[in-house]
Amino acid sequence: MPPACPPGSGDLRPAAPDDAAAVASLLRELCAGDAAEASRAAGAATAPGPAGHEAWVATGDGGIVGFLALEPSSQPRFAVGSVEWIAVAPAARRQGLGLRLLRLAQERAGALGWRQLHACTFHTNRPALHLYVEAGFYPAATLPDYAAPGLHYVELVWCPGRTPRRGRP
Repeated sequence: MPPACPPGSGDLRPAAPDDAAAVASLLRELCAGDAAEASRAAGAATAPGPAGHEAWVATGDGGIVGFLALEPSSQPRFAVGSVEWIAVAPAARRQGLGLRLLRLAQERAGALGWRQLHACTFHTNRPALHLYVEAGFYPAATLPDYAAPGLHYVELVWCPGRTPRRGRP
């Protein structure tokens, strides 16, 4: 379990199905305002899933201010997982909560026996790219024109015990 932090600054706890509506509100921004997609994603992420599927929320004075969902690989023999979702409410950003959520992801990856933890974001999401690099992830691949011409998808990887390369994401 992650260490406790001062009230109002993002106490972390496992997500529950009752959190789905609040999580959907956080994910709406990541789903380009698509409320239906955000609700679907939040419902799936907060529902009980296969071994290794975990969802966590960060709570603050205003309710849920952060969310993390981890998924195991569909091929368990690879011992790999992914950061399926990570979101921090705009009012709670730039206070270290995103980094705490990624540190929790790394802690849980180790506890689950994963040798790697993957994450993906678009190349235009500079704050997320810098956050991942700060947490020790390194860019492993870029998929050009993934969602639209000129919009590239960046895959990042974290390996326990590996010293990350420094440089631009």
